Amino acid sequence: MKKTIEKISDKAWLPPGSLVYVGQVKNQPIRIVGMDYDESGCEEWEGVTVDEKLPTKKKEVHWIHLDGVHQPEVVKSIGEIYGIHALTLEDILNTEHRPKLDETDECFFLIVKQPVFNEERALSFRSISILLGNFGVISFTDTDEDLFKSVRSRIRSANGRIRKQGPDYLLYSLLDTVIDSYLVVMDQIQEEILQLEEKVLHNAESDSLQQLQNLQRTVLQLQQVIRPSRDLTTALCRIDDPFINESTKKYFEDVLDHILAISANTDHFREMLSSILNLYISMMNTKMNQVVHLLTVFAAIFMPLTFIAGIYGMNFKYMPELDHPYGYFITLFLMLVVVISMILFFRQKKWL
Repeated sequence: MKKTIEKISDKAWLPPGSLVYVGQVKNQPIRIVGMDYDESGCEEWEGVTVDEKLPTKKKEVHWIHLDGVHQPEVVKSIGEIYGIHALTLEDILNTEHRPKLDETDECFFLIVKQPVFNEERALSFRSISILLGNFGVISFTDTDEDLFKSVRSRIRSANGRIRKQGPDYLLYSLLDTVIDSYLVVMDQIQEEILQLEEKVLHNAESDSLQQLQNLQRTVLQLQQVIRPSRDLTTALCRIDDPFINESTKKYFEDVLDHILAISANTDHFREMLSSILNLYISMMNTKMNQVVHLLTVFAAIFMPLTFIAGIYGMNFKYMPELDHPYGYFITLFLMLVVVISMILFFRQKKWL
């Protein structure tokens, strides 16, 4: 079978700083785009390669973005051009890396994850790496989709304060865009949980348990990503770094508030799913008790009939009513009376 995933184990026993791509194998080339802007204007460029001379910084904010990290030689060339440490480049190439925040002499580096549902409604995460330094801002994503389309639109139209701020505010804008995607995913998960709860409450089926397990796995995946993201954003709010202005930290605090709310929601979702699981078990037990109850009633009804049939099924020669011309019909009538009497008794006791 064709290999479609570069695994973390491919890096085993290699020296630190070895540039090995970990993630989905892709064939298309990496697209490099960029923007230079300040309050007075904005310039955009795209389609260049590292073999060509990358545009130099012309305005206050210089932003380079790479759609894809599946070509280590391209990432390595970017690192050589802008003086990025090999260990940082190694983390960028590992799309399975957990969210983190690092400070080096040459730049300020963070990895964040953007959640997305695929066609099978399974949750996956896009890896996004962002560097902030004297060179400006460099961002990497492991997809060819334009994840920061809204940020580019605001820069072009000078909407809001983004054109009036420096590169650290651009870092905030990119991070805020990623966190906003969690809000969309959380709404979808909440809707699925409420629908599942309604479904289990009215008709608990075996497929409900599978859906419940899928949602539990999804919430657990979110928690595994949100917890380090929360620590990352907390560090951003407290960091003392020349690349981060004090005036920008209040915006990072706003991002932190969003992450704390998301984290609290995931805890709430886990509690809701645990309650739904208990409800499912209770509903299945109730169904089982109803079946057992019904079978018990049928067994109780047929028990005296079996007793009567057993007596008259004995092969003794001298038994009463054996020679009676209506003995067979009398016995059947007796059985019918017993059945009707027991049904009326069970209905009176509300057992049936």
